[in-house]
Amino acid sequence: MKHMIECSWHTIDQMDRNRTIVLFPIGSVEQHGWHLPVGTDYWMAEAISKELAQRETDGFEALLFPTLQFGLNVEHAGFCGTITLSAKLLLELLEQQVRLMREQGFRYFAFLNTHGGNTGLLEIFVREFKVAHPDCRMTSFQYFTHGFFDALRAYIENPIGVDVHAGELETSMMQYLMPELVHGDVPPEQLTESNCKSGALPKFWLTREVSVSGVMGDAKLAKPEKGKIYFDYICDSLALAISDFMQGAMAERAR
Repeated sequence: MKHMIECSWHTIDQMDRNRTIVLFPIGSVEQHGWHLPVGTDYWMAEAISKELAQRETDGFEALLFPTLQFGLNVEHAGFCGTITLSAKLLLELLEQQVRLMREQGFRYFAFLNTHGGNTGLLEIFVREFKVAHPDCRMTSFQYFTHGFFDALRAYIENPIGVDVHAGELETSMMQYLMPELVHGDVPPEQLTESNCKSGALPKFWLTREVSVSGVMGDAKLAKPEKGKIYFDYICDSLALAISDFMQGAMAERAR
């Protein structure tokens, strides 16, 4: 895989359009409790992209677009440092990114999403794009929807469904990936959920309705060793999902 911003225009121009997928990482800038940076989702997307860029692909090429830092995160409104785009603006940004690459001849696209609040909007965008451009193939990958929790159940202490935000999972990964950005002097009571209990999250929750600290989970359970296990599995599963998508898409176009 290649990072687009590290390539010359000639290198990109030489890529085989019939077997190249353009990957668009997208994160978010939003509160992650007292102990994690507001750029956690962005740093996750960057780390995953860098790891994937080191991997060889089988029968296809991949071009990693620069990570889009900002996303749709209205659920975290009211917490300092949370910067959300409107749904309209984010859709316009996504459309322009993909349109420009399509105009350069690329026909396979996928989003690498590290923020849950982007998921619904990405689903809408992908469906509408596929209808408008039947000559293209597009999908969206979220590490948290690819059997992530089931496969790692033995390594997650917090009950599934409780560790929603800035808890054991994300804190462990940040401790592993960027320990210098994890604040270790936070009062213990600010590292766990306030009134967020298993199965109690309303469908259209806002963070301030369920957590005073911004944490939904239990960051006290985090360990960098867990973070490595989580991160390695995420990258392995995404690499496999990308390969499966491309093998299927190329076979379909070849018929």
